[in-house]
Amino acid sequence: MAPASLLLWCVHILAISITADTGTCASNGGGACAGLRFKIGDTILVNMGQRDGWKAAEVVKLHQREPHWPQHQVAPYMVQLADEGMAYVPEDDPRLVREATQGESDRLRQSLAG
Repeated sequence: MAPASLLLWCVHILAISITADTGTCASNGGGACAGLRFKIGDTILVNMGQRDGWKAAEVVKLHQREPHWPQHQVAPYMVQLADEGMAYVPEDDPRLVREATQGESDRLRQSLAG
């Protein structure tokens, strides 16, 4: 099996059209879903592989799936990277995604704001 960091599907995009569900949990208004560690708006670090390492990102959708994916395939998190577009996190696994420190969160918010 490939190393966990290679399982991250990264989508470098200029624009994205999402036709899947809203990626939120209706029962709690988009907060943390049962079984997931993070909620929409959380700043996290995403493992982008050996070359790029850990990158700061903000969770923008939960339980995301694209129409062209196999029916059973769902990404627990869709994230906005600070400077590289969007990415899907294929598993809620500490080897792929972890909580950001306060400093990392502050830097991400500054980069996304302007």
